[in-house]
Amino acid sequence: MIDKLEFLLALSRERHFGRAAEACAVTQPTLSAGLKHLEESLGLLLVTRGSRFQGLTSEGERVLDWAKRIAQRPASPTSQPQDSAQLRSRASAAARYFGVR
Repeated sequence: MIDKLEFLLALSRERHFGRAAEACAVTQPTLSAGLKHLEESLGLLLVTRGSRFQGLTSEGERVLDWAKRIAQRPASPTSQPQDSAQLRSRASAAARYFGVR
């Protein structure tokens, strides 16, 4: 789930699917599929889509705020395994918050 939250962060920052995919070092279809999977996992529509990126939904903005808080945690080389475990724990807690099992 963390990688998909990174996709959402990049899309919000870049405001363009292709540039967000490039920033994440994935293809645009991979980014789009990852975001769709995140939406399905959370049971929420996060991105307003058309022929191009139109913005985030209100639910998307809420998830984005949560993703930003997770991403802002500093990681040092010695604490990275612990931080990864904490991120997974936070992702699980957020999934429960959003009603995902």
